Amino acid sequence: MAAPAALSPVASPAWRRLLQSSIDAHAHIPAASFVQLATVRPNGTPANRSLVFRGFLEDSDSLIFYTDGRSSKVKEIEAFPQAELCWYFCDSWEQFRIAGTISTVHAHSPNPSLVNLRRAAWQPLTAQQRWQYCRGYPGTPWEESCEGEAEAKGRPEGHESSLAAMALLTEPQAQEGSGGSSTDKAEGAAEGVESVEPVEGFCLLLLDPHEVDYVHVRTPSRYRHTKHVAEAGKEAGAAGKGAEWTTMRIHL
Repeated sequence: MAAPAALSPVASPAWRRLLQSSIDAHAHIPAASFVQLATVRPNGTPANRSLVFRGFLEDSDSLIFYTDGRSSKVKEIEAFPQAELCWYFCDSWEQFRIAGTISTVHAHSPNPSLVNLRRAAWQPLTAQQRWQYCRGYPGTPWEESCEGEAEAKGRPEGHESSLAAMALLTEPQAQEGSGGSSTDKAEGAAEGVESVEPVEGFCLLLLDPHEVDYVHVRTPSRYRHTKHVAEAGKEAGAAGKGAEWTTMRIHL
């Protein structure tokens, strides 16, 4: 396999065509949409977790993920907005490591189009999917009062009593200074699940790649794809615009 030539700013990058091909080939495997995203904690140690790939941002190469805005990863990203994900496709033996700048989209984000994207992403989520953004704060201690959550989550989607069961659950631990009784919190969580507008905890993550390391284990071969942004593109600050990708074959 010869190394692809440098791409023009208007062309789809070689790594993205490879990635899309892998995504399509693994569409029959639900777990193939999971990636491992690494960020940096305030003390300098790595933090890694699995996220579900939700698609590409329109007119860019940025990858979209959903997350809980109350989680530690959001604080890590705000403090150090660089991240790398690893995505392995088992059937084709391909690995993508995608590094870049990562940002969050929440209710008060300054870009109206991204706020609208967040709102649109919330609409098709099921009650069970929405519930994870309404329940207890991620990383806080579990309490026996939340034992019913497992039962509620285990019911088939659309079960007539699922929302009623959710309304009886309480947060494992309130955020400092949040106040309010457990009944009030449970009612608020149920309202959040049914809300047309996204709840405060629902956020989007956007990873704007600047380097992609691609390995085909079977071949075996490895390529590094690097983004070069022109000054005009830097000034515009638009992901993928005014950028040119180059590709180099490297040793495994």
